Amino acid sequence: MIPSAETILASTQNTIAAADLRQALEGPGTPTWLVVRTITNALWGLPDLTLPLWRSATACIETSLRAEAFG
Repeated sequence: MIPSAETILASTQNTIAAADLRQALEGPGTPTWLVVRTITNALWGLPDLTLPLWRSATACIETSLRAEAFG
């Protein structure tokens, strides 16, 4: 059973905002490591395993080019 957003926030002792949790679960973008680590701990996960995934996600910076850039 997947915990509700309220349950996750309560497990973090409300140290992150609901908007941070929503971004972590739905995007856009990648939240800060502090947010990801806090959620990982709240869900009884292993931050040592999550950190390399977070680093990879933050390293994948997408750039958007305007159509004019292609001539």
